[in-house]
Amino acid sequence: MVVASPPRARRVLSIVAVLLAASFAAVLFAAPRASALRVVSGPIVADEVWGPVDSPFLVVGDVTVRAGVTLTILPGTTVRFDPSRALYVEGLLTADGAPGSEIQFLPNLTISPIPWRGIQFNATSGGSVTWSIFDRPEVAVRAETSSPTIAFNLVRTATFGFLLSDSSSWVTDNTILRASFVGIYSVGGSPVISRNAVNGTLIGIEADAPFAGSAFPFISENTITNVSGFFSVGVYTTTGVTPWIFDNQIIGVVGARGANGLAPGEPGGAGAVAVGILAVGAPWAGIWGNVIDTALGGRGGNGRENVSGTGGSGGPGGPGAGIVVSGTPEVEMSGNTITNVQGGRGGDGGGSALTARGGNGGAGGSALGVQVFDATSFARWYFNDIDGPRGGPGGNGGSGTLSVGMGGGGGDAYGIFSIDTANGDASWNSIQNVLGGVGGNSTAAGGSRTAGGLGGDASGVAYHFLGGASIASGNSIMTMTGGQGGRGANAAAGGNATGVFVLGTGVGGFNLTSAAFNWVAFLVGGEGGIGDRVGGPGGSASGFAAVNVDLSTASNSFWFLQGGDGGDALDGSDAGRGGDAAGMAAVQVPTGLSSRDGVLSVSAGAAGLGGVVPSSYAAGYFALGSSGIRTAWTLDNATVSGTGTFDIAVDNYASVATVNLVFDGARWQAGFSDRRQFRGSA
Repeated sequence: MVVASPPRARRVLSIVAVLLAASFAAVLFAAPRASALRVVSGPIVADEVWGPVDSPFLVVGDVTVRAGVTLTILPGTTVRFDPSRALYVEGLLTADGAPGSEIQFLPNLTISPIPWRGIQFNATSGGSVTWSIFDRPEVAVRAETSSPTIAFNLVRTATFGFLLSDSSSWVTDNTILRASFVGIYSVGGSPVISRNAVNGTLIGIEADAPFAGSAFPFISENTITNVSGFFSVGVYTTTGVTPWIFDNQIIGVVGARGANGLAPGEPGGAGAVAVGILAVGAPWAGIWGNVIDTALGGRGGNGRENVSGTGGSGGPGGPGAGIVVSGTPEVEMSGNTITNVQGGRGGDGGGSALTARGGNGGAGGSALGVQVFDATSFARWYFNDIDGPRGGPGGNGGSGTLSVGMGGGGGDAYGIFSIDTANGDASWNSIQNVLGGVGGNSTAAGGSRTAGGLGGDASGVAYHFLGGASIASGNSIMTMTGGQGGRGANAAAGGNATGVFVLGTGVGGFNLTSAAFNWVAFLVGGEGGIGDRVGGPGGSASGFAAVNVDLSTASNSFWFLQGGDGGDALDGSDAGRGGDAAGMAAVQVPTGLSSRDGVLSVSAGAAGLGGVVPSSYAAGYFALGSSGIRTAWTLDNATVSGTGTFDIAVDNYASVATVNLVFDGARWQAGFSDRRQFRGSA
């Protein structure tokens, strides 16, 4: 039985339903007033203010602030952009948030793979963007022939954080996280890029010049971290840029690994470079007070095995460097601190149980605290602190049924390395813990019928192919060690260790090299590799070596120099010779003067075990000439003690004169023929 409600009850229920519906509608339509949505698109032709009350603003089409018009965006405002949309400024944009009340520029469709384009200031524009947050733009702020202030912003994930073209903007105190290409990129102009934090990029900061143009950026006090990829550089300037780079911290630059070979017999790819600061083609470069910690070249890729053929070679390891300057006539570099720079390991050669001939291992990447190439006017390095350059290990040769691949050579390591530089001056630097890379083995296990890779050299200061005079004074150079030679049937030599090395061209006259008040200590040549049949010779150790230059040295100290030990021959037939050692060496030096230099404790390396091994030599002072370039060297008030073989050794086409030099009369070598002369008294 159904009982109908009385009419009065039905009227009451209807009134209640209407009231509830009205209340719900009021809530539904009133809620957006707390976060209103304003859709914007097209030109802004009159002054406008965007504030948090009307926020968020949704940009569905490109917005352009016309010339003569001001757009002001207040703190706490949110602006969202559809994909590929941008805010263009031809007039004035003032977008200044505040700490705790930042302006937020965000994507509208968070799942779209197409980014929004960012804010672009054009030629007639001005203004500022500060205390704002940018999320996933293509470029957060772009300045084209304009100079807005860009400060205290946070950029989260972009292709470029900021992009400047012909701009003098001050870009300061920003944080950029995860820029897939460059954190801050500048072309032309004279921007100030300072106190920014850039993390997770391919290149931290890059400055270019327009074609046949110039640029004058100031890059200072930035912190750049976690730079990695196929070309990894903390700060990079290119041709035409005159850079001022000072007081930056660059931590963690890592080159990408080379690709492994894919097709049978295909070689591995090269490891990528990793450089803290790279300046190329500058008219002048000033690089001061920077801290660079950890620059690691990429590992070379492995070669692919090849059934019934030859396996692919391993790719070379990428170089790692603190600071590199190339093609720059004038270089000033001082007060920089560089630690933990390493070359990448060479890739292994391709091989397998079915490969006929194993591929060779790739060479290890070089490690350079500082490198300057082609400074035609001068290069100066003062008061730099370089600790721990380490050459990359060579890759191992691949296995094969007919032959195995050779091991790759270990990478060389340098504190300061100069090539084709006129008038170089490396003074009052501290360089320590430089280690050449270990040579690769001719198989992964070390035995084969082929050669291991050479151990890498280790040098404190090295001038190669001088174009003018050179100076090396007041440097502290400690703990240089050559890399160990790789194993094999014929094992490889260990790398050489040298405190200061100078190589002139010997063409059109001999440039003068001056060295004074250097302290060089604890140098050890690399050990020769262990061989199945032939052990590798040990590397040499030299405190100072000059070739093809005129030489003037004074008050230098060379202590505790040790040639590397020779490698054993496992079959007992032909072990490696120990490495030679010299406190100072003059080779093809037409005019040389040593005044009050001192040599203490020079020892040759021990021979390896197996067979009759030629002797090694250790000399305090060593002179050598040639039929075309004779050496004439005067040792004035020099000191020498603790030499393993000779206090003074005079080899072919050389003459040495001593003045007030105290040495053991039985510990000098001279006079094989009239090509060698010695004048002095014990």
